Amino acid sequence: MKTMNILKKLITVYYYVVGIVLLVSILLPLFWVFNFMVLGNNTNITLPSVYKLTILILLLVSLLFFHFKSIRIIKMSLNDLSNGDYFSKSVIENFKKAGIYFLVCAVLQTISKIFSSVYRFEIELGVDVSVLPFIITGLFLMFLSESFLKGQKLQQENDLTI
Repeated sequence: MKTMNILKKLITVYYYVVGIVLLVSILLPLFWVFNFMVLGNNTNITLPSVYKLTILILLLVSLLFFHFKSIRIIKMSLNDLSNGDYFSKSVIENFKKAGIYFLVCAVLQTISKIFSSVYRFEIELGVDVSVLPFIITGLFLMFLSESFLKGQKLQQENDLTI
């Protein structure tokens, strides 16, 4: 139980940190647009580069949004798990959703890296493993969802035989 309390506290801190980063990543580009468009500051930014920068910012904000949603879902599931309700329908569905959101994060991160490398006109050779934690976490959560579903079915069968 002590481990669960530590995990809940760490997830809660991480949840708020990701939330603050998401909020700043939304507000900062809005400030830049306000500064350039409304205040009339002269910049050397051309219109196509503004569109490219906007697309990149939208990709990164979307990545942070899905990451935030997945952490929120895990945080909600920890309450059921700490109460010993391992095979509840909400835990099974939440783990599956969180796994899918982590996989969406991996796709968005890959697209944003490709887009930013094309935007900078740089070709990088090598293997980028920064997307692997999203993939591994997503697949692991989906596996846990399937395992808990099987456990739920076994528990229901056990309850019927008694």
